[in-house]
Amino acid sequence: MSSTRRSVAFIGLHSDAPFPESFVQKYGTADELQAKLDSEIARANKAGFDIVLHHIEVGDTTKDLAKLEEELKRGKYQGVMIGAGVRTISEHTVLFETLVNMCRRFAPDIPLMFNSEPGTNCEALERGYGIPM
Repeated sequence: MSSTRRSVAFIGLHSDAPFPESFVQKYGTADELQAKLDSEIARANKAGFDIVLHHIEVGDTTKDLAKLEEELKRGKYQGVMIGAGVRTISEHTVLFETLVNMCRRFAPDIPLMFNSEPGTNCEALERGYGIPM
């Protein structure tokens, strides 16, 4: 475990967002998704990460993206994780592109990480920082 804490933004959709049925069948209900996220945050916190959740409102992303942009500009984070709900659902492709480009523009020197599915955020942190958890 590192002695230096790192602040990492976890960017995703609310667990009760309107996910396609195929996503729910593969990854779980809103409650199951939230439980996975809670478990991952607790594990990351124990390993020296301060996780800041950024839930993006699917219907109107303007406010959420503006807040994230301001925090990236201020250098608030030492890493950014973009969740599977944003990346793997085709209706969110533009949002995913926007997030990646925002991170590249306003925080180009921090790790940009991607979980492989809900519940694998800590694996992505391990890859991004090269440390076992």
